[in-house]
Amino acid sequence: MRIFVLPCLSAAMLVSACNHSSKPETSAVATSAPQHASTSAAGSANTPAALPVPAAMPAPPPHQYAMEQDGTYGYEPTLSEDDVRSGKATKPLVMMRYVGRRDGTYVLLLIDPDNENYATRVTCQAPCNFAKLQTMSGTMVLKTETIRVAPNSLIGAMLDDALSGQLRPYGQTVTMPRPTAVPSTAQPADQSAPQDSSPQSDLQRTSFDCSKVGSIPEYLICHDPELAASDRELANIYQQAKDAVPDKAAFAARTRRQWNFRQRNCRDKPCLVSWYAYQKETLTKIAQTGDVNAQ
Repeated sequence: MRIFVLPCLSAAMLVSACNHSSKPETSAVATSAPQHASTSAAGSANTPAALPVPAAMPAPPPHQYAMEQDGTYGYEPTLSEDDVRSGKATKPLVMMRYVGRRDGTYVLLLIDPDNENYATRVTCQAPCNFAKLQTMSGTMVLKTETIRVAPNSLIGAMLDDALSGQLRPYGQTVTMPRPTAVPSTAQPADQSAPQDSSPQSDLQRTSFDCSKVGSIPEYLICHDPELAASDRELANIYQQAKDAVPDKAAFAARTRRQWNFRQRNCRDKPCLVSWYAYQKETLTKIAQTGDVNAQ
């Protein structure tokens, strides 16, 4: 309370002082010579008007993550009473990857550092009072539950950052903001012009249906332009290799093994980039030789 009372008192004292000091000046001006008054009037007429001060831009909302590394965000859980009693000062960060926004749905992936085959997929729609949690192992959903998002919870902090635009989709490069164009006074800006849509809501064009994906690698591919381009290129090479091999059954078995390897092991972009590079090189050799065992 003292913080608010003291400035008010100071402001009142300053206003009071200004009112008292203006009385002698008024008397002096009234008793001064006429030429002094005309000189003052001429001087005030020649004084240029003060330029308007531009309004200060509001500061961006603060983020709640503790660290960010290569598109993966770390959130620090709060200490419980038992943690404090046991002398624990900190807890390990909970790592999260922001997949993006699709049709108004925000998608997060909580990464298990001890087992990359497991992850928790969190989805919600604004204002995200409730969220769906899916425990995933590869392409399989092991458990699904819906929870209420508490404001001070760890998931609540993650979703707050997503809703406020503090996160960028995993694998998406950072782009510099465009300079704001100042509209001309002679031709006002068209307020009805369409605005640029957020890139977070755009799915990439791939060889599969991104609206029906069910695995972590597919989510990453659908939200990354580079991975999506590799997927489209691989689809063309795959068709050439399929047409070239005489043993279709052996080729289908090879394709299934390679696809299962990607689904089980690739949980980040570097793994997918390496997988696509290997598949494109190998399938190109198969397309050239017709040998399904070509390496």
